[in-house]
Amino acid sequence: MKEGFTVVKFMAYGVNDRMLDAIQNAEKRCKAVRDRVGNKMDIMLEFHGHPSQSLALDPVQRLHKYRPLGIEEPLFAENIDTMAELRRHSRIPIAAGEQLFTKWGFRELLEKQVAHVIQPEPIHCGGILETKKIAAMAKAYYVQTAPHCPYFHISLATAVQVDACTSNFLIQEGGRLRGKWLVKEPLKVEKGYIDPPTKPG
Repeated sequence: MKEGFTVVKFMAYGVNDRMLDAIQNAEKRCKAVRDRVGNKMDIMLEFHGHPSQSLALDPVQRLHKYRPLGIEEPLFAENIDTMAELRRHSRIPIAAGEQLFTKWGFRELLEKQVAHVIQPEPIHCGGILETKKIAAMAKAYYVQTAPHCPYFHISLATAVQVDACTSNFLIQEGGRLRGKWLVKEPLKVEKGYIDPPTKPG
């Protein structure tokens, strides 16, 4: 918050938590963060996929009072019908799609209205043009786009190019800004925002 960021994303629970503990821990973490940042920041919750719909449904229903901007992958996206059912019961926007490839991989997810926000990974899903096509498909379903990017600087630079020309763009995951040595002029994050480069390449 001191650095000017407007959103923070964090694991809802510890990776080694027993599942019954995880739900309670998720609520404690969300409350602690919301109490600290108030309304000055949005929070997003990383779930990394639950093994079952019943275990995912409990935190999705409990955590809405902390007003998260979204829950990322409350279930793995491989089972589209189960994800769609979870969305119907969720009062929190659901984000998904980081493990999907090409526009055909996103087609069923969009048709069955599985997510409020899609997260194509430009360096995985087919590059800048394919990500643009996926985002355009999403717009037809009133779904926002938030490119996934936990990787190196070049991956983030690729995603930023998509963001700058995507009208249903929501937010950009910041990555770790590693690999700055690969580029002559690294991207700069100022007060939580990145200005797209104006030079070629």
